Amino acid sequence: MPGIVAAGLVSIVYMHITHSMKSIILVTFLGCCGLCNTILTIAHADVSSNVPLSTGAAPSLPLRLDTGVQHSDTLNIRAFGAVGNGVTDDSHAFAAALKAAIKVKRASIYIPDGEFVLGKPVSVAFGKDIAITIYGNSAATSRILVSNTRGGIFLKSSSRQSPVILRDFGIVTNKKNGGTAFQYTVPPGGKSPKRMFEARNLHIGPQDQTQGNDQSFNNGLVSTGMYRPFIYNVYVTQSVDATHKMDVGINIDETWVPHIEASYVKG
Repeated sequence: MPGIVAAGLVSIVYMHITHSMKSIILVTFLGCCGLCNTILTIAHADVSSNVPLSTGAAPSLPLRLDTGVQHSDTLNIRAFGAVGNGVTDDSHAFAAALKAAIKVKRASIYIPDGEFVLGKPVSVAFGKDIAITIYGNSAATSRILVSNTRGGIFLKSSSRQSPVILRDFGIVTNKKNGGTAFQYTVPPGGKSPKRMFEARNLHIGPQDQTQGNDQSFNNGLVSTGMYRPFIYNVYVTQSVDATHKMDVGINIDETWVPHIEASYVKG
């Protein structure tokens, strides 16, 4: 299949790709001796049905970071002042909730049903041994609306030992160039049997998918420097007549043994 280059321990299973982007999926791989060349690039692909792609053995680890979503501390985003009415800027509430989660070290941030507006990006940095889960009820009912052109949520850790889980919510934009929807960055290097990033049951795309709404992120889901990231049932889309083509739908960069399964990117 044109546009696919693969080698090493990376697994992509049942990936549905349509139309074209500058780069639909970009994966780079960390080997024993440091950063190797790009392992997997799917670019300018036009595939109209689910295609099983197997480029190596899947990791012999449980598919989840832990057995449940919630940590002992569960923080409802509404408790930090979020409104979720699709109009009021809730970026301050997300920043406060993330800082509270970091303070207690292991916490879950719950996004109830609603459309929670980020009028500006939310950027938070933290260190080692922080564990954060961000979860909602479903990708259709618990939604983050990025109403700026710089992006949504940006997490950065100084350590590769701080796991993050995302599940069961949507990140959408009402902008022509909505920036990056979600990004988690840690320093590259090394390898580990531990899984440090997981994204499941997410939709990333326009607020309104229909004709006449020119809405798109520049980048969808970006993960840099992770041990064994697991991406499952993540849908990245843009409005049907978007004039700006998304740069990258899913970007897994400088990564040790990534796994992408049952996910969908449409540009």
